Amino acid sequence: SEFSHFLETYFSCGELFHIVNQIEIKGDFKLIETFKGGSNALTILLSDKNENQIVRKIVLSGYEEKLKKQAAWIKEKNKLVHFPKIINQGNIGNGNGAAAYFYDMEYVRNSTHFFDFIHNNPADNSREMLDAILGFLNQSLYLNRQHIKSMEDLDYYIDSKVLTKVRDVSLADKEIMNLLQFDRLMINNVEYDNLPAAIEKLRANENAVSELSCYCKSQIHGDLTIDNILVTDRNDFVLLDSNDENFISDPIVDMAKLYQSLHSGYEFLIALKDSQISGNTLRFDENISLKYSHLYTYLSGRLEKELPAGQFRSIIFHEAVHYCRMLPYRMKLNRPTAPVFYAIAVRLFNQYLSQF
Repeated sequence: SEFSHFLETYFSCGELFHIVNQIEIKGDFKLIETFKGGSNALTILLSDKNENQIVRKIVLSGYEEKLKKQAAWIKEKNKLVHFPKIINQGNIGNGNGAAAYFYDMEYVRNSTHFFDFIHNNPADNSREMLDAILGFLNQSLYLNRQHIKSMEDLDYYIDSKVLTKVRDVSLADKEIMNLLQFDRLMINNVEYDNLPAAIEKLRANENAVSELSCYCKSQIHGDLTIDNILVTDRNDFVLLDSNDENFISDPIVDMAKLYQSLHSGYEFLIALKDSQISGNTLRFDENISLKYSHLYTYLSGRLEKELPAGQFRSIIFHEAVHYCRMLPYRMKLNRPTAPVFYAIAVRLFNQYLSQF
């Protein structure tokens, strides 16, 4: 299975792997493993001439802006123990100038992804780890919160992160284009307002608009999915792949990323091969584990006690936005499953509205 993943990554990142191979041939390092990634970047484990293992993120020139911002963000947090440590960064040439940009991080040995930790340990251990992560974020990252109330920000957020993403994907995918023609969708035997209708109802709901136009601006991780959390052999954790490009930079966005995993089962959805679509009806497998469901119940109960009612309700809205934002990436990575992620977004917007 690891070799199959290697081949899939190799052929989907052909030009990047050509650069990596050329450097490896020169003897600068040995390629040990490729990791899953969620952008134009390639993440690899390599061993240098002294057999020191490091993790390198590399992207072709022209796509490096996001990776450079990520590196700068991580370096700013170099005193915080739960973020990776950057040890090198720069450009790689191909004889005709810079061909790629990279940064190197310390390799966290004897670690496991939080997904595996959740499913291989008692539920109490996972709850304690989640509490530790949230405690760290509240004490070290979610500081100097600025209360914002802006209808303009909400309108831009919906237009750019939801409607534009869906429109762009629909122009490239006939199935999503066809689904948009219906007022209502039947998703796994439950009927919902389609996305345009749901957004129209949301914008007409004064209570919803009033709540969503108020947010707390602060630093956030930005991509706090279960996949981006490593658990070490010392029962500690490291948070990977921060994203400093969130227009609404509110801790609720991070909580919605956790919901994206624990509530909607993102890590299970990405394993789907296809879906069944007929007219306005979509069917696909949903197999969230009991361990996920139990941890979601715990997280949801904790947040409901800690947050004002409006903020707590808004988590599902931002979870829906996350599924719209990832549609172009899903199209690139696994086109047959893009309608599934669209359907999840539709359902979540309906669930958000049902709270009023």
